[in-house]
Amino acid sequence: MAKKPAKPVRRLPAKSKAKPAAKAGGRTAKARKPAAKTLHKTARTAARKPMPKARPATRGAKPVAKKPGLKANHAKLQFASGGTGSATHLGCVLLNSTLGVDVSHVPYRSTALAVQDMIAGRIDYACPIASTALSQVQAKQLKAIAILTKTRLPMLSDLATAQEQGLSNFEAYIWNAIFLPKGAAPAIVAKLNDALGKTLDKPEVQNRLQQIGGEVVARDRRSPDYLRQFVTSEIAKWAVPIKAAAITID
Repeated sequence: MAKKPAKPVRRLPAKSKAKPAAKAGGRTAKARKPAAKTLHKTARTAARKPMPKARPATRGAKPVAKKPGLKANHAKLQFASGGTGSATHLGCVLLNSTLGVDVSHVPYRSTALAVQDMIAGRIDYACPIASTALSQVQAKQLKAIAILTKTRLPMLSDLATAQEQGLSNFEAYIWNAIFLPKGAAPAIVAKLNDALGKTLDKPEVQNRLQQIGGEVVARDRRSPDYLRQFVTSEIAKWAVPIKAAAITID
């Protein structure tokens, strides 16, 4: 196990209430209108970044869906994120909703600060982007519980997915895509889409993305039509836990 780092400066707001997403700002983190309507000339889904569930290395790791007493003790637990309404917040909210638990949320100013306090044992778990926590997991400062994508992460090939551990059809990850203004000419969209496809297929590009915990999506997921449908489905997927938890943003 790597040496424990110097005690980090904790930068926490007042402790959240039992509700995972207490009001912290005043604006509701509503799902945005479908990009298919506002930016319908889309170019290509480029890459996605898996999110692992992680906890302090000093605590044991059991299958994410089979932790005895989880529901009985969930009121005593806390999970961290890089800020209210952030991707790392919503990833854990979706996970908690799927597990049927209500865990207090502690928002930080950044995921890096949340990871520091998790290493120090002040936080029970978090759902960071793989690239943010990869080095700490490999150094055994953090214990990865599950990868939240449907497929395993090449850099952590021994880490089972949440689905493999009993959460049927569960998936949470961050994705990147390129959008153009609504009135972009189809010829320009097609030309840019083709150029991006050739770039993403280059081994050096794919290898670099893997090194930072990302991956290029399959070719059948890179078309403008697929992206339009995907964005609409993502809005529907995330709207449910956001509304159920009454999530607000600063």
